[in-house]
Amino acid sequence: FDTSPGRAAGIACDVRDHDSLVALWNFGVERFGAIDAWINNAGTCHAQLPFARLAPSELATTVQSNFLGAVLG
Repeated sequence: FDTSPGRAAGIACDVRDHDSLVALWNFGVERFGAIDAWINNAGTCHAQLPFARLAPSELATTVQSNFLGAVLG
């Protein structure tokens, strides 16, 4: 594993958005020639609220980030 300068990068990406993930992938390939590892560590949680008390918009954000983000990534 090469950790010399220029061999790693971090950029913002919305894991809920397929186009954002494609742009991230393309950035990595263009910058480094290949992607050796893809670590998808995004997710959301809500301050200890019971599942039944989540507002529909909070539930949608959680499902999009925690499930679809992992699947799309």
